[in-house]
Amino acid sequence: MSDCFGECLHVNRIGLSVPPSDTAIRDYAKANDCVIVSHDTDFLDLLLAKGFPPKIILLKIGNIDTASTLNLLLQAKDAILEWYDGAAGILEITVRK
Repeated sequence: MSDCFGECLHVNRIGLSVPPSDTAIRDYAKANDCVIVSHDTDFLDLLLAKGFPPKIILLKIGNIDTASTLNLLLQAKDAILEWYDGAAGILEITVRK
């Protein structure tokens, strides 16, 4: 993953209290120039209330395993990189069944 998108960090490994609040995750991401990748729409609410950065990739992909999620992100690599360089603060990745 890091060879496609740079360093990827799990929220449990960034030194925040466990479990971290959404606001603490957002503040960490903003301070460290990170993109948040999440299923949690609370981050969308924070983005709408406080703006961005940080940018957010919102996954609307249902309950799939980690390997399948990774596969989807890799398949969307070009779109993600294009979005990252643009002006939008959120990218939604949706899988319809």
